[in-house]
Amino acid sequence: MKYKKSTRFLFTFLLLALMATGLFAKDDLNCLICHQFKGLARLKPDGTLRSFYVDPAKSEASVHAPLTCETCHDYIKQVPHLAENIRPVDCANMCHLENNPALGEDFSHQKLKTAYENSSHGPGNEDAPRCNYCHPQHQMTRLTKAEPRFIVGLCASCHGDEALMKKHDKSAKPVVLYNKGVHRQANYYGNKKAAYCVNCHDPHRVLDYTNPQSPTYKDNRVKICSQQSCHPKATATFANKGAIHNTYGDSLMGLITDYLPPIYFLIIVGTIGFMLFHNGLDFLGFVVRGREVHPPKPKSETRYFTRLTLNERIQHLILLLSFITLVITGAMLKIPREWVLAFTNNLEKAYLVRWYLHRVAAVALASVSLYHIFYLIFSKRGNEQFRELVPGLKDLRDIGGTFKYYFGLAKHKPNYGHFDYKEKI
Repeated sequence: MKYKKSTRFLFTFLLLALMATGLFAKDDLNCLICHQFKGLARLKPDGTLRSFYVDPAKSEASVHAPLTCETCHDYIKQVPHLAENIRPVDCANMCHLENNPALGEDFSHQKLKTAYENSSHGPGNEDAPRCNYCHPQHQMTRLTKAEPRFIVGLCASCHGDEALMKKHDKSAKPVVLYNKGVHRQANYYGNKKAAYCVNCHDPHRVLDYTNPQSPTYKDNRVKICSQQSCHPKATATFANKGAIHNTYGDSLMGLITDYLPPIYFLIIVGTIGFMLFHNGLDFLGFVVRGREVHPPKPKSETRYFTRLTLNERIQHLILLLSFITLVITGAMLKIPREWVLAFTNNLEKAYLVRWYLHRVAAVALASVSLYHIFYLIFSKRGNEQFRELVPGLKDLRDIGGTFKYYFGLAKHKPNYGHFDYKEKI
């Protein structure tokens, strides 16, 4: 008997202590006595766990903070309650369609409900997200204030799922392409003016782009693109012929963007791979045989060359700096989430700085390239250098002689010309 009284006293004391903290200010039934624990869950028939945890801090910070638990769970009349009595909360058929209990005035989401039911996400699509997928009840915040990257991630959780999209005869490619595009990278760097999913797609009335009522229907796209904060001077041609989700379709530009990257990749891998292989053999030969010593030549046979004049050194410097700048600023656009560029993600105005630097470097590279072409054609020095750089049969013999030396089949490397084959490559 004493044990039961002690237990009751302890339970009452703990209950009063918890209530005194103000944690359950809107929790008239003291639901959070149990639901505040992360381990509160139940095994569902499919073998997965259904969590019943409610984060008190997030709940208090949500737009539903003024509501009590029983406002939505009005079928629960006492605590503790049986698990068998739990049923889903239907936001659409409860307070949101009748009145707003928090403000005590009429409030309706009827238009949103109607739009949702007539969309691709509506009834009949068992895989479509329901209200609480995008708006978790216990931590609901206004998505209009959410970060664009959060919205993109939310939409991509379904539309980026290849298996799910294939099930509904759709493609996950738009998400992949969008993530590579300028709009995605801009909002990743915090530019809230850059377009993301809900700027072009009505989040509640999701319609296929072939539907004339869809905002993304070919005749309606110009209205989206020409918004004041986007491209106010956009035309129908711009909206329909330009890149959508960063893809150009079957146009010539589409073929270039599809095939150029792998070709560029092969060139880089081939060049860098050959360089590493060549220099590796050179280093191995140096380790095994030591530095090669050529017999000295008479002074009368020694020739000296001016490798690069001041003009040529300046050209090379501009080329070097502009190319490196383009690589870094281009990588910030293509792979901003990689660890090597993580430090730029939180830099204020990083995307704007990248925008200007990339274009300045592009102009510098294009300018020095054009100047170099004219320099090779119209200056005597440039013309001489160009002729020296043209590959010839001697370069093939030099490659063979060099590799013979590397593999121990020759005592000395060949005598190279003004520029050897490595410089010409």
